[in-house]
Amino acid sequence: MAGRTSSFGFKGKNTDLRSIGNALAVNHILEGSVRKSGNQVRITAQLIKADDGFHLWSDTYTRELNDIFAVQDEISQAIVEALEVTLSRDEQENLTRRSTNDIASYNKFLQDRALWHQRGLSGLTAAIESLREAVTLDPGFSDAWAALADALILMPEYGAPEVHEYVALAREANFRAVEIDPDSAHALTTRAYMKFMHEYDYTGSGEDFLRAIELEPTYPTAHQWYGELLASQGDVDGALAQFRKAAELDPLAPVMWHVAGMISSKYDRFEEALGYYQRVLEISPNFESTHGNLARTYARMGEYDLARQSLDRSLELKGQVRVVKYTIIDAMENPLPKIEVLADMASNPEIYVDGAIYNAYDYMLLGKPELALESLQKGLEAGDPYATFAGWSSVYDVLRGDPRFQAHLAKINMWP
Repeated sequence: MAGRTSSFGFKGKNTDLRSIGNALAVNHILEGSVRKSGNQVRITAQLIKADDGFHLWSDTYTRELNDIFAVQDEISQAIVEALEVTLSRDEQENLTRRSTNDIASYNKFLQDRALWHQRGLSGLTAAIESLREAVTLDPGFSDAWAALADALILMPEYGAPEVHEYVALAREANFRAVEIDPDSAHALTTRAYMKFMHEYDYTGSGEDFLRAIELEPTYPTAHQWYGELLASQGDVDGALAQFRKAAELDPLAPVMWHVAGMISSKYDRFEEALGYYQRVLEISPNFESTHGNLARTYARMGEYDLARQSLDRSLELKGQVRVVKYTIIDAMENPLPKIEVLADMASNPEIYVDGAIYNAYDYMLLGKPELALESLQKGLEAGDPYATFAGWSSVYDVLRGDPRFQAHLAKINMWP
C-alpha cells in the first residue's frame, strides 16, 4: 500500500495505470470518484490490476453524508474479498478502525495531512489551525490530537523561534492522543520523536518506535524517525534500511530520501548522499532543504562551484539572494575571505544559519572549534531541535577528546 503523499501525487493527472503502478511499486490501484449533492454523496470505486488494466471489482454507493464512514468500511471489505486475502484479527480491526464519527472534524484532519506533508512554516501553521478546529469539534478524536502534536513538534525545525513553547504544546496534544488511544501508532511515533530530539531519552524513544511499527508496520514516518534515532546511535546501515522502508511505503515523498542523504553526508558517505539527494530532486525539483544540504555536502567534498550553485538555488527557492560579500563556501575554499565571514557570522548569524546548532556546524567547517563550542551551548539552552547532531556528526570528531565537548555530550546523554 502506497502512502498518501505518493498516491495523491497523481491526483488530477492523466497518467496510465501501468506507470502509476511502477512508480508506487503496487500491483493494484483503487480508482474512484465522489459527487456530492446536498446531504447525499455518490461514490464510484473500482479495483484495477496495474499491469494489464483488468477490473477486479467495481461498485457504486449512494448514501447520506452521515453514512460516509460506513461506506468506507464497505469498500474496504469488498477490496479484501476481491483480492482474496486473509487478514489477521489485528489487520481486520485496523481496516475498519476510526477515531471519530464527526464528518466536519474528519475533513479538517484530512486537510492537515496534505498541509503537513508540505512542511515549511506556512504549511505547518495552517495545519495547526485546521487541527485545532478538528479537536474542538471532536475532543475525543485521537488521530487529530496526534496529528496536532506532529505539526507542533516540527515548527522549531522550520524556523519558529518559540522552541520550548511548541515542544510543550506538542507534549500536551500527544498526551491527549495517547490517553484516548494507547495503541495509536501515530501518537507513539510522535512521542518517540520528542523523547529522541528533545528529552534525549534514546532507550524510551526506541521502545516507542518499535511498538508503533509493530502496531502499524505501514506507517512511513515511524520508519523515517526511527531511522534518525538509529543514526544518532551510530547505526548508519540500520538507519538507511529504515529510510528505504519508509520510501518503499511512500515512494514519492521526497523527505524520506532527503533524510537518507542528510545522514549519509554527516557520516562522510558523500557519494551515497548525492545519490539520495538526486532522487529527491527527481521527485521534487524545488525541494529547498535538499538544495541547501547539497551546498554543504559539495563544499565538504571540495566541489565549491557546485556548492555555490546549490546555495543559489536554495536561496532562490526561499525568495532570497546573497546578502554578504562572501559565503561560508568561499571561506572554505580560500582563507582570504574567512576573516570577513567570521566577523559577519558574529554580528549577523541569521544570514548564514537557521539556528545555533547549524552555526556550530559551520564554525567547525571553518576550523573554529572554540566558536563551535559556544554555539553548541547556546543551541542546547534554546532547545534547538538539532542538538543531538553534535553527538554523531563527523565534523565534531576533532573535539571528541576535549572535556568541554564531552561535558556537552553528557547533557544530551551521548557521553560516555
